[in-house]
Amino acid sequence: MNLVLRIGLGVAWLLSCASAPADESWSQWGGPNRDHKSQATGLKQSWPIEGPQLAWKFADAGVGYSSISIAAGKGYTLGTIDDKNYAICLDVATGSQLWRTELSPAVPSSIYNQNWAGGPRSSPTVVGQRVIVLDDGGTLASLDASSGQVEWTVNLKSDFGGKVPVWGYSE
Repeated sequence: MNLVLRIGLGVAWLLSCASAPADESWSQWGGPNRDHKSQATGLKQSWPIEGPQLAWKFADAGVGYSSISIAAGKGYTLGTIDDKNYAICLDVATGSQLWRTELSPAVPSSIYNQNWAGGPRSSPTVVGQRVIVLDDGGTLASLDASSGQVEWTVNLKSDFGGKVPVWGYSE
């Protein structure tokens, strides 16, 4: 199973099992306080041997290492699909894709000094109605959280004279 999908489902499952307020968000890498700790309470203390029931599955996130950020009932992630980097928004209740916005051409995996695949390596950050994303090629963009429309974009390599790090741009 794709790493993005596994992390996303894990976070979505954790949040759905808690009796925390519905508006609690995991809107950035590491959660609300960037300490990887949920303030949710009421988690189950034991599980059936077969584990929890799968609520939904999303198999079209592409490749990459982005985790999922959750805010206002939506999950945001990044992935490389057909040689292009995308920001993706899902409905966390159903797993259905709400929008997918193209960010940039994918960085060829051969550019990395390792044997792993390419793809985005950072997690979206949700601030109000904006989703801030950074892909592995250095495209930094602000997207409208509801529609995915690009509000602004810059590239750390071409606009500021940077170079793609050994592992790609990540946060």
